[in-house]
Amino acid sequence: MRSTGKGEDARYADLLDKRHGSSTTRAAALIFAPQSLALFVVSLPLQFGMVERSDVGVVGWVGVAVWAAGLFFEAIGDRQMRRFKSDPDNQGKIADIGLWSYTRYPNYFGDATVWFGIWLIAEEQWPGVLAVFGPLLMAGLLALGTGKRLLECSMSHRDGWDEYAARTRWFVPLPHWVQRRLHG
Repeated sequence: MRSTGKGEDARYADLLDKRHGSSTTRAAALIFAPQSLALFVVSLPLQFGMVERSDVGVVGWVGVAVWAAGLFFEAIGDRQMRRFKSDPDNQGKIADIGLWSYTRYPNYFGDATVWFGIWLIAEEQWPGVLAVFGPLLMAGLLALGTGKRLLECSMSHRDGWDEYAARTRWFVPLPHWVQRRLHG
């Protein structure tokens, strides 16, 4: 929904425009192959969890709660951003509303949290413990890799970005009173 009607993702178009040769080969090598490998690793908790047949225990239910919290952050963050962007008065402004005032990336934080919740569910059985690389990779990509890095590169040119970035957590949200103490 977020990209409906917007055409090619500028990050991918920019990546492909900087290389020589066939655009299909470049897309396969630079976008699809790395995404396929990342998808395989990130989905390890699902892969391990699908083959285990046992009742859900305490850790699994904690995983369900973590998953639900992540889904809440991702869904509410995306909804708040859609509403913010739909107001013409907000054109070019930084969204400092709702969850976006607690973290610069509630949708990214939510997505990473969803995968840690799924891992906790799968982790209840021995092979699932090994699947921790999935949520670690997802969190790393979102917080330190392409997600945050590419978005902040484009956002850093907007008026008010430096102030917003200074007062708002970059990934893991904290209550405002804690943020004020950290930055105070």
